[in-house]
Amino acid sequence: MLLQQDPERLWRRLCVCAFEDFGQSDLHVTAEVVAVVAGRNFRKTQGEARILRYLIDRLCETPKDRRLDDLYAIAAALIAEPKRHPDIARMGGSLSETVVPLVLDTRKLLVTCERPVPRRSFRALVLDACERALDDMAGRGLADAALVELCWQGARLSKCLLPVLLPLGIAATEACGGLGEVFAEPAAEVPSVGDIPGYAIDGFTRSGRMALTKLAAQEPRLQAILTGIPRADRLDVLHHMLFFVEGGRCASWHRDELSDALWCEALACGTRMPIFEARAALAVFVEHLPALHDLRRVELKLQIEQTENPEKDGDP
Repeated sequence: MLLQQDPERLWRRLCVCAFEDFGQSDLHVTAEVVAVVAGRNFRKTQGEARILRYLIDRLCETPKDRRLDDLYAIAAALIAEPKRHPDIARMGGSLSETVVPLVLDTRKLLVTCERPVPRRSFRALVLDACERALDDMAGRGLADAALVELCWQGARLSKCLLPVLLPLGIAATEACGGLGEVFAEPAAEVPSVGDIPGYAIDGFTRSGRMALTKLAAQEPRLQAILTGIPRADRLDVLHHMLFFVEGGRCASWHRDELSDALWCEALACGTRMPIFEARAALAVFVEHLPALHDLRRVELKLQIEQTENPEKDGDP
């Protein structure tokens, strides 16, 4: 559908996904995606739909590696909430000697290679600064010419900073022993809501956010977890937990000490809780997924009715 309605956005987002969801799992696949996104004439000649299906199949067969996205989330949280700065030294646990410099380098890149956009939640990429940062990493021996080119093209095409973080992620991963074994656990069955999978009604959608709000209001254990969170932030915390439950690890992924450490830190930053509390809260959230699915069905049905009958008041 996105290919038909907004192909430029589709190809940009696919380039983001290659770095965000797969990181250094298979750089050959990442390079394929970047080359196709850059090759508009090639796509037109070979058929965009056919190439898209091929790339999606390739990515779905590739184990996930989300350490770059977790790293970005941690650094962004430190910028947004300066009071967290004294906690930097304890990040990563036994891997703190690797994780702390990695987070600080990433925070520096966010400050220099991105700029805020007025009245928007996202930040715009500063390509000149990205190019200088990649040249600096090459000078420090963190990237060869081929990797610099891949990261530069990835940043230029995706308009996203994650490709620029790749050399830092590779160096830290190698320092910790390399990518871990591929780990997989059976994904929970996903119920359909209407004609779409339940996870599509997530914290980014109006129906999904209403369902999360009602879930928190009716479940005492979730209310207890959110007690220490400012009221204005509670919905975002629930959204973050939902992402980690349903969106963070729904396929096989590379699991090692570094990826686990970054995953835990990103969870803690997103939930505004200490790591041990965040993991306990996540377990409680998993228990309430059936109730969330029921609320999603109600909210989607209500939204459809209101769309079809805009003058009719919705059922409160």
